[in-house]
Amino acid sequence: MKYRDIQPFLTKLQIFGTADLKMIDTKYHPAKISTWKKSGLIRQIIRGFYLYGQTEVDYALLCKMSNRIYAPSYVSLESAFSYYGLIPEQTFLIAAVSVDKTMRFDTDFASFSYRKIKSSLFWWYSTVVSNKTKFQVAEIEKAIVDYLYLNVQIRSTEDFVWLRMNREVFLLKVNVEKLLKYAKMTEKKTVVYAVMQLLDHIKNDWPELY
Repeated sequence: MKYRDIQPFLTKLQIFGTADLKMIDTKYHPAKISTWKKSGLIRQIIRGFYLYGQTEVDYALLCKMSNRIYAPSYVSLESAFSYYGLIPEQTFLIAAVSVDKTMRFDTDFASFSYRKIKSSLFWWYSTVVSNKTKFQVAEIEKAIVDYLYLNVQIRSTEDFVWLRMNREVFLLKVNVEKLLKYAKMTEKKTVVYAVMQLLDHIKNDWPELY
């Protein structure tokens, strides 16, 4: 297997694993990976997953990396808030949820964290396209519910102040009825309560929310 023979495939795929290489070449040998890494043709993300060397890394691609290197998973929590513009920060820690065990990878590109949720709550995410890059991210309402489900210490209106949620974005993008529906589907009264506290926090300066 020569690099020039599979370069078009890698260019299109951007992020690939050893399993992808084995699919396109039955004579794949791990030594090739080492050679390509040393020459800068590919860059390692974590063991078994690589980035095509000429690929420009932006926030959307980091989200795609998150999906690929630990599956099944989808971007959620603070990273989804950032994607939707709900919070001002855009950090190089991509937060996601998965049905597998809690995990974290610190790489040369970013840190990737995964919080475990039960399989019955692994829903309401979609595939989006940003800067021509596809990745899976929670709906904005589900990202909020995921956050409150996994962060049990967040329960009062005061707890939401430090998150600095943008009220205008909240009013524009969050469907309150859907948010409450998703909260109830967790079957946890504490999550429903936390959602109500968040709505009270948003309502303080925006009475038209109700």
